[in-house]
Amino acid sequence: MTQFYPLKGHEKTHTISKCGRVIRLANKSGVQHSSRRWRRDWELKHYQHEYPRVSIYNKMYMLHRLLYETFVGNIPKDKQINHIDGNKYNHSLTNLELCTGSENLKHAYTTGLRTAPDMNGDLNPAAKLCKDDVLNMREIYNDTRSIKTIASKYPHISNTNLWRICTRRTWKSV
Repeated sequence: MTQFYPLKGHEKTHTISKCGRVIRLANKSGVQHSSRRWRRDWELKHYQHEYPRVSIYNKMYMLHRLLYETFVGNIPKDKQINHIDGNKYNHSLTNLELCTGSENLKHAYTTGLRTAPDMNGDLNPAAKLCKDDVLNMREIYNDTRSIKTIASKYPHISNTNLWRICTRRTWKSV
């Protein structure tokens, strides 16, 4: 049989099990419901690509944080809860660990949960050139070997950057 414990911050009105079931026992003013029909299993809100959450008196709480705070302890303001296996629906206490935001992000990259966006070439929002410009620059450079000729057509690009583009030190993907 599942054992329930008082939910931290809502001890008088809600209980929680170690597997993440939340049950409301009383109303907001703390009046206990003697009838079993008033005991209500709190529904988890599942949204695509989001963590399971529970609504308690119109405030949303992430289930993994409720579990950690109830069974392990307080979460400092500069810390986050990491799911060790990367599965946000696995709320097992052995799968939750306290870490910094930086550690959590590193974990996401090393486990493949997050990947760096492809920001090469004209996909980069800061790019001043497009693929056709780069190809044109390289064609002129191959014909003339003169950066000054290219600089006259592209005055907004420094000579150093023009040389780096033409010699394929940058814009390698083109």
